[in-house]
Amino acid sequence: MEIAKELIIRDIELSDIQKISQINVNVWKSAYKGVIPVSYLDSINYQDNFQAWKKIFNNQGKDELFLVAELNSEVIGFVWAGPEREKGIKNQSELYAIYIKEINQRKGVGKKLFTIIFDEFQKREYQSMVLWTLKENPYRFFYESLGGELNSTKKEDFNGTKLFLSEYHWILMP
Repeated sequence: MEIAKELIIRDIELSDIQKISQINVNVWKSAYKGVIPVSYLDSINYQDNFQAWKKIFNNQGKDELFLVAELNSEVIGFVWAGPEREKGIKNQSELYAIYIKEINQRKGVGKKLFTIIFDEFQKREYQSMVLWTLKENPYRFFYESLGGELNSTKKEDFNGTKLFLSEYHWILMP
């Protein structure tokens, strides 16, 4: 059932940090079970995650977008994006994070948040957008369904286990 039409998309507020950190932790522990070492997943907790998101919120740059999706006055998802961080490529944007509460997934919420970010970065005249995700991320097909093309891979350490990250790429300007 599509619920995207009923959503309110708005800028994040400090009072939303607790909810987005819960969504983030819950999605990670569910999506990456069997992909990331249990020791790493067990080390993720709500309080540390809350502090990390609070720091991001307090230090977000003027060119970053940090939005939440609300349904019936409840935050059910969020997206955070801005200029590309790793390679320093001018006019390239990056989708840093997009998470939807599991019960609300596959109902158009992620697509709506993605489309808002994509459209805004086009208006800002970014040439492209990237996103890094685990190669084994069960949600990678979502990125592919939105036109993301696999661009490159790299290794990252998760509690002593090296896992591959995949970079997806979108062209924003013809």
